[in-house]
Amino acid sequence: MKRPTKLELDSKNFFRLSNGHILTAPLEIPFREMFSEVFESGCYLPSAEFRIGTGDTVLDIGANVGLFSIWVSLNVPSARVFAFEAASDNFLALAENVWSNRLKSISAHHYAVSDGSSDRVTLYRGLHGGIHSIRPEYRNWPSSAGGARKTEKVRTITLARILRRFKIQSVDFMKLDCEGAEYEILFSAPRPTLFRIRKIVGEYHDLTAERHGGVLKEFLIRNGFQVAFKAAGRGKPWGMFAAILR
Repeated sequence: MKRPTKLELDSKNFFRLSNGHILTAPLEIPFREMFSEVFESGCYLPSAEFRIGTGDTVLDIGANVGLFSIWVSLNVPSARVFAFEAASDNFLALAENVWSNRLKSISAHHYAVSDGSSDRVTLYRGLHGGIHSIRPEYRNWPSSAGGARKTEKVRTITLARILRRFKIQSVDFMKLDCEGAEYEILFSAPRPTLFRIRKIVGEYHDLTAERHGGVLKEFLIRNGFQVAFKAAGRGKPWGMFAAILR
């Protein structure tokens, strides 16, 4: 991997870890909040059952600037991590974080993971760099500048294609945080692909009558997963879920 264009450091968009690693992010990312959620609160590791073990294969879908991938690499160096991020500026920071900190167990890929119905999709940029989405429901959400919603075209890849392209026999842990695209990602996956994923932790988003947490829960149970769902709170159209293949 070639070295990416280096981001300028600002007090709002970088952390220096105790081991000397420097992590960067675009300025519009709520970086301190996200760092706290991943590194301090362990939001994607809800229980001991979801521990990432020696030599595990991890998919980080909706990797943003790579905080979860980096946490895995630092804490389980033997794990293989495949990180996928759709937004070009977030991917730039992800690639820089992997390159500059010599995190060789992480491979970073600039794709929107989707259902494969199109080679490219429109990414709708959100109020900040943590809530971009390929879902059309996000088209009318406020932009960071309060004006017209900015967009970009992004290449797509499916779960089945990820496993084929990178010769992944099984996925020990998949983190899924992609602002509503979780439905098309999972619902379009062939059953043999789903059966090669042991654990999934991520966010779900209540979008429509056909795409909400209850529908996702039923789908996962029907496909052999034991699940736990936790709503973010009253009036909040999202929550967290965890699933283990039984």
